[in-house]
Amino acid sequence: MNRDIFEDKVLFLKRLHYLSVHRGSKESDFVLTKFANTELPHLNDSELKIYYDFLNEDDNDIMNWVMKKITYPMQYNFIMQKIYSLLDL
Repeated sequence: MNRDIFEDKVLFLKRLHYLSVHRGSKESDFVLTKFANTELPHLNDSELKIYYDFLNEDDNDIMNWVMKKITYPMQYNFIMQKIYSLLDL
């Protein structure tokens, strides 16, 4: 049973990484690839779920959050703070 949970998590991490890297715009690809490569291995299960929800947001919204043009939803605070840190914003 533990092996199934581990395999499921490995597949979920791979899916999250893929969704991070293949966004549709070069800007979001750059930002989310950097986040995925450095942060995904360190996220706990609940953070991974929130990151999955984050990846389902519109790219324009995500980039507007990154550029601080609009306020991001608070459930994404830990993601955005890590992105700002990675980008030195």
